[in-house]
Amino acid sequence: MLTGCGAMVSAAESRSENPWREIIYQRFRGLPAPLLCFPDGIIPAASIWTGSRVWLDALRASGLLPGDRVACALPPCPAFVQLLLAALWEGYTLALLPEGHVSEETLSSLDIRLLIADQPDAGLRRDHDNLPEHSARPALRPVKSSPTPHIQLLARGSGTSGVSKWVALSAANLLSVVRSHSPLLALEEARVLSVLPWHHLFGLVIELLPALFAGAEIIRAERGGRDPRELLTLGLEHQVTHLNAVPLTFLRLLEQPEGEALIRSLRGGVVGGAPISQYLATALHGTRLRVGYGQTEAAPGIALGEPGAFFEGCLGSALGCETRVTKEGMLEFRGPNLCLGLWGHAQLVAQDPEGWRCTGDLVEATTLGLRFVARADDCFKLANGRMVTPAAIESALRAKAPEHARFWVFTADNETLSLLYGSKGGTYAPSPTDLRAAFGGLFHLLHEVRALPSSEFHHTAKGELDRRAMRLALHGRGTLPLEGLSAPVPSLEKQLSRS
Repeated sequence: MLTGCGAMVSAAESRSENPWREIIYQRFRGLPAPLLCFPDGIIPAASIWTGSRVWLDALRASGLLPGDRVACALPPCPAFVQLLLAALWEGYTLALLPEGHVSEETLSSLDIRLLIADQPDAGLRRDHDNLPEHSARPALRPVKSSPTPHIQLLARGSGTSGVSKWVALSAANLLSVVRSHSPLLALEEARVLSVLPWHHLFGLVIELLPALFAGAEIIRAERGGRDPRELLTLGLEHQVTHLNAVPLTFLRLLEQPEGEALIRSLRGGVVGGAPISQYLATALHGTRLRVGYGQTEAAPGIALGEPGAFFEGCLGSALGCETRVTKEGMLEFRGPNLCLGLWGHAQLVAQDPEGWRCTGDLVEATTLGLRFVARADDCFKLANGRMVTPAAIESALRAKAPEHARFWVFTADNETLSLLYGSKGGTYAPSPTDLRAAFGGLFHLLHEVRALPSSEFHHTAKGELDRRAMRLALHGRGTLPLEGLSAPVPSLEKQLSRS
């Protein structure tokens, strides 16, 4: 039990009250595994258990009650894991925030009772031993709404518009995904190289929780997935068996001489968070990795692929929930993973627990599983009413282009279409035949085709084209050097005009 100085109920008595307690008790108390490996030390399960007890005692002593909203803005560290287990045990509503300064606006909107972070004005900070500081009683904040014991986590989600939303998830939501996904992740005696941020649900629910509850060894990369050399060093040193990451991490690894060998040595792992390109699909085909798809509103699991079954845009097949594709091509899901609703301004906007939830993603159902086409937010209508799906056009162009070619389809005047393209070395230009095939019935609206240095294409942390940043740059509020753009290739321009 997560016992501290105060009295605690037994694991058997707690089973009906809280589904996490027996799982945590059986997995951590007095055991060597799971094992957390950080650059500055290794922590076995028994020590994680002890640290969780200390955090729990501090939270109780502060006057917090189950359902009080606690914001965690710690980096991936022992304190994060110990606080997480303490919150699951006691039933606090844990809001997951990225490390760094947390604004008063965010805390007020979430109606937070206690902020735990490394910043000076946090209500509770960790000490050098990753335990709560003992210098003062934690400072609780006044709140406007009652405790929310039915909400286990508040996690940030955002669409391509960049507008953030806070998703409210129950213990049942989270457990449904852990239970549906864990048996397929092959985590027995696993050594997991951890690069994902734990304050995002991909990292928390698909990577961290299954690995912890399977008794795995978790090796945390200090720089996340940003440094492929670090990953190769850790992979060799610890003989890692699993890696979960966004496509960009695997692309970076493939650029290293030993990267492909590491990837093909893995016994498991999930690739998700962004669309799979044809290049990456070819590179990962036949490995023991799986594609994964989900959203924060799905806690976050919706689909999982078979080992090594990769193709461009693959998403996998529904797991732990139902999915359907509307006549417009939109993917919807429902099931026990469906969130409680959205949280904001100190209140919950509830989701129908039996209803279908729209993902906002346009997909195709194939015999091999779902295939991603585009995000609905990326689509736009021209003045004549024609709908344009730029991601589909860009995907068709990439299929005919050299590796790492980049494309952006947009409209500058709401009447015609423009294309920016770039490649390493700057020697590539799309042919009229490829343009006609990719744009299809929209080809006659293609007004300009211009080259741009590949370094000037903006991408998100996941490796996706950042359309918002590109458009800001296009209108002079970013770094896109419009004056450096070349005119359309002369021969191509003439052929286009003849078409």
